Amino acid sequence: MRHGPAHTVTVVSLSILLGGQSALLHAQATFNMDLLEKNDHLPAVDLQRFNQQAGQPPGDYPVSWQVNGVTLDARKTVTFRQNDRGQLTPCLKPEDLLQAGVNPAVLSQAPGATSRSCPELNALLPGSTVNFDFAHQRLVMTIPQALMTHRARDNVPSALWDEGISAFQSNYRYSGASQRTREGSTERDNYLMLKSGVNVGAWRLRASNSLTANSDDKPQWTTSGAWLERDLTRWQSELTLGDTFTSGDVFDAVQFQGISLASSDAMLPDSQKGFAPTIRGIARTNAQVTVRQNGYVLYQTYVTPGAFVIDDLYPTASSGNLEVAVKESDGEIRRFTQPYASVTSMQREGSLKYNLVAGRYHSDDASQRPLMMQLSLMRGFAHNLTLFGGLQSAAQYHNLSLGAGQGLGEAGALSLQLLNARDRHQQDPIDGRAWQLQYSKGFDRLGTQFTFTGWRYSHQRYATLSEAYSSPDPDADSRDNDNKKTTLQITASQSLPYDITLYLSLDQDSYWSGGASQRTANMGISSQVHGIAWSLSYSDSRSSHGDEEDDEPHSDKVVTLSLSVPLSHLLPGSYAGYTLTSSRHSVGSQMVSLNGTLLDNHALSYAVSQTRDRQNGSSGSLTAGYSSGRGDLNLGYSHDSQAARLNYGASGAF
Repeated sequence: MRHGPAHTVTVVSLSILLGGQSALLHAQATFNMDLLEKNDHLPAVDLQRFNQQAGQPPGDYPVSWQVNGVTLDARKTVTFRQNDRGQLTPCLKPEDLLQAGVNPAVLSQAPGATSRSCPELNALLPGSTVNFDFAHQRLVMTIPQALMTHRARDNVPSALWDEGISAFQSNYRYSGASQRTREGSTERDNYLMLKSGVNVGAWRLRASNSLTANSDDKPQWTTSGAWLERDLTRWQSELTLGDTFTSGDVFDAVQFQGISLASSDAMLPDSQKGFAPTIRGIARTNAQVTVRQNGYVLYQTYVTPGAFVIDDLYPTASSGNLEVAVKESDGEIRRFTQPYASVTSMQREGSLKYNLVAGRYHSDDASQRPLMMQLSLMRGFAHNLTLFGGLQSAAQYHNLSLGAGQGLGEAGALSLQLLNARDRHQQDPIDGRAWQLQYSKGFDRLGTQFTFTGWRYSHQRYATLSEAYSSPDPDADSRDNDNKKTTLQITASQSLPYDITLYLSLDQDSYWSGGASQRTANMGISSQVHGIAWSLSYSDSRSSHGDEEDDEPHSDKVVTLSLSVPLSHLLPGSYAGYTLTSSRHSVGSQMVSLNGTLLDNHALSYAVSQTRDRQNGSSGSLTAGYSSGRGDLNLGYSHDSQAARLNYGASGAF
């Protein structure tokens, strides 16, 4: 029994020694050369590399691929070489990296991507890691999300698009009215609009026609346009031949007859339409990225370690702050705020919008239809910068435009455009310039939104294409009196507690002729609480013809109070309304109304109103509409102190 303690210590000591030796043997495996059968006529076999972990020889290995946690379907043979640390490094070709999903634009700028020196992956794509799992013959790569080809979250590959079936279709809208005056006379008006088309493969033939008939004139059939169009999916564009309009992005939209090639927003996923900022950041680990605005989640995704880019946000308000949270895999959360604002000319980073047209300008005057062409481009760049411009030319008229839009972060967004027009088809040549300035700014904490648009015409004779060819007499100078000098448009809104909104708008035009001007100012307050909506507005309109002999400024001031109350407890889907209007020409006009829907799916709609005006007496109206899968029907009756009127209509498609 006295030997027991000594025996215990010996066993424990041996266990520790053996465990340590086991760990040592596991860390450094050795191979006994005496166990191999040798041949004196062959070179000696060097097994020294196998005494180390990952000591496999360089060469070609058929491996499976795993990129950012996703296993690719195909196995490929990859050449491995040994780096300075004695590790196997894959020699990846550009086509291998493209197959792995690396962005071609990133790869084209990577140093050594096309060389034969077999650079390491991290040297080609900073922040990337690669591991060769020799036991499973698997190549595991982690590449930052910002370096990968990114598809919009709602993108549908064009290979899955369908041109549809060959068919004939037509949309129609008919409206008619019969009016009987207090003197006993009767007037009737009828209008039919048809928009018809034929689809054959990728081609679409469209035509717009109308028929007008009334009591005084003969029926008149009018064709307002016919055109042939098709999609060019590879270019995300649309080709149109016939009667169509130019885009209104850079120049004013005009109608012409000819050929048009233009980018098509209809081919873009919703997350790529309109403007939204690009968010950039860095994740330390596999992380969750969440984007919020005003407390609402706009976007959430998961990214790999390294730089990431979010460029598929849906368009939101024209300005505001985006709150970005990066939650790492160890629970750490990092937050940052990205302020942004936009104006109408701004495009997403990397987007290109264009319009190329050639044909004959369409004017109401057949003698003023010259040949024309137009090219306009809008391109979005990094850092919320957009450059745009274009050229418009017709006969002896030319207009050149250049502009830029820039997001300024906390300071808002700004856009500046210059147009230089030269018209030589007049007896007196015209040269003029126009400047447009746009500004937008939002104050999230205050709930304020502000926009400004201003035009300055630096010459009295500046004219757009439609203005240059609007006069039947090419030598006429009468249009000078109508040329604008400045145009201002200002809007502002303020959100208050209890869903109250204040708004203000100002539209003002001044002309070169003797101080003529027009101005309209609107302001108001509105709110909606528990379904009850109310608003109070004020409008002030003034116009002056300048120094003309009969000049007398015209002005009108209107105050309107409106109230809408739901009556769901009495009549489901119905609302009662009250409107009080007071103006310079009409004092105390009051209207009460009742409107709502009935039947399943709200197929039947109705509205009843009665108006009392101290100046014009009483008037009233009753309308009803019915919607079904085959079309819509409407019927209405109205009366006032001068006449009674019955109107009816139908619309649909087949």
